[in-house]
Amino acid sequence: MKMKKRKLIFLIFVIALFVGVISRIMYVNITSTRPPKVYYPMGETIEYTDDFLFNPMDSPIGYTVNIKSASLMTSQDYMEKYEIKQEDLPLPEYEVASYVIDLEVEFSNINSEKGINPSIYTLLSDFDGLVIEQNLFGALYEQPQIIQGISLEKGETKTYHLPYCYNGSENIPFFDVYDYLKNSDYLYVLSQYPTERYITVTVKDET
Repeated sequence: MKMKKRKLIFLIFVIALFVGVISRIMYVNITSTRPPKVYYPMGETIEYTDDFLFNPMDSPIGYTVNIKSASLMTSQDYMEKYEIKQEDLPLPEYEVASYVIDLEVEFSNINSEKGINPSIYTLLSDFDGLVIEQNLFGALYEQPQIIQGISLEKGETKTYHLPYCYNGSENIPFFDVYDYLKNSDYLYVLSQYPTERYITVTVKDET
């Protein structure tokens, strides 16, 4: 009888502890300060600040960015548009994504001694984050292995065509990559901490 009573007391204690932990987590989530969000339109020149994505060292302070346009197209059309040949691909053993969003981006170095790495900046879709298709980017900008970054002289401005692609398997039953990319809304992520900063991106279908 005493053993059953001890088990009951222990069970009540465990349940009370569990409820307390869950309540504390819910309280922290409700009362925690969420980063403020700022949205910019396409076509506006935006200066990078000390806000950052993952690490304060990542922030390319001294650079500006301006998204001029965004076009959905097949990778084959992208290659033809920018005269990329199959033998130009730095990683020919990897299959190129079927579709890309050609993001026309103008970068300017207004006061920086460093470069900027575009591969860390994702293009958020409805349910996923699109990444740069490294094979196409490497071929277009002659970077042999992986994206090494962009380095501009002070006062220099240059336009890049960044090929963003779906970051996942395209061979999923009942999933159409083209339909997904065509119907998503997009945000170009500038920073996450301490302020979330985004550029709203409107994609034109050119398939």
